[in-house]
Amino acid sequence: MSFKFKSSGKTATEIKNTSVQQNKVTLYGLKFPFEFDDKFTFLKCNTNSMDQITDDLKLLIMTNYGERLGIYDYGANLKELLTENSSGSPFNDAAAEKIYNAVSKWMPFVNLLDLNTEVTRDSKYATSVLNLKIDFSVPQISNETRTLNFIVKLF
Repeated sequence: MSFKFKSSGKTATEIKNTSVQQNKVTLYGLKFPFEFDDKFTFLKCNTNSMDQITDDLKLLIMTNYGERLGIYDYGANLKELLTENSSGSPFNDAAAEKIYNAVSKWMPFVNLLDLNTEVTRDSKYATSVLNLKIDFSVPQISNETRTLNFIVKLF
């Protein structure tokens, strides 16, 4: 008796390609923060290009120099500003300049529309907390304006 493996079923690649083609979904990249998913991949993915760009922009701004392997100057490097005991307009201008420079270099297709910063002091941990609100658009993809709100803490 002989058994031919060629006709024993579909390969994992064929199954994956079939399920993606049936659902006609384009996966752009991993969602952050990570979430588990059993629909397409092991981790949830963005299925919209603007969602992926929003995640990428947030990660760019939150990254400090030296944190990205192989690309030392990747990120906005806001951590150095949070170690200084300054606030007000000079701090806000410096934060805005760092964010603008990082986005211009690494994501030039993103159009920054508005940036609001607010620094508070966390007395429990004696650290600075930066609250950011960024309005942006990507004219090549959509006329939609997105708002990104997040907090950067110095630990």
